Amino acid sequence: MINYLMPPKPLDKNLASQKEELHSFKEQVIEGMQQSITLTEATNIMDTTTKIQDTAGQQTHQTLTEENTIQISEEDQARIYQPWKFSLIIKLIGMRIQHHILKRKVQEVWKIPKNFPLIDLDADYYIAKFNCQEHMVKVLSFGPWFIFGHVLSIQRWKPNFVATEFKNSLTAIWIRLPRLPTEFYGEIVMAKIGNAIGKLLKVDACTSSTI
Repeated sequence: MINYLMPPKPLDKNLASQKEELHSFKEQVIEGMQQSITLTEATNIMDTTTKIQDTAGQQTHQTLTEENTIQISEEDQARIYQPWKFSLIIKLIGMRIQHHILKRKVQEVWKIPKNFPLIDLDADYYIAKFNCQEHMVKVLSFGPWFIFGHVLSIQRWKPNFVATEFKNSLTAIWIRLPRLPTEFYGEIVMAKIGNAIGKLLKVDACTSSTI
């Protein structure tokens, strides 16, 4: 009796291909996970780098802002403010009109012979820039002034005036008393009437002439 080894059965081609497919699929999954982890780490690194760059940029901007701050001496301030010392800040209350119309109307009512700049400050505020004290005093003293029936608010120019941030809590208004009996046109009575409404600033020339 002769003993001999039986040759191994050949592998099933379908099974072998399935194993190869499973092996290749497993490698793809592992490789994909590794790539995903690598991309995630790279993204985190990029985000961190961007944040560091942004922070550095902000710090640089702040440093430049502080370094670019300039100081103005009192002598420089006096020189800068000198040309504006006779100027007035005006605003037409309750009405908005175009710049050239406002310029023409204030020249008409103020009756100032010399031409003067009217500078738009935004928020309906303007600067009337006078070159002499006489014109400034005339406008301040002979009011109130009206444009198209609306009162023209006037104040002396002041440094660092920002129209958009200015909040006017006080304003001068003109009060008419058309039916007040003539006998009440006296200094004491007029002061009482004016102070009952607000703070009396002045009585117009026509009314003062009857006191």
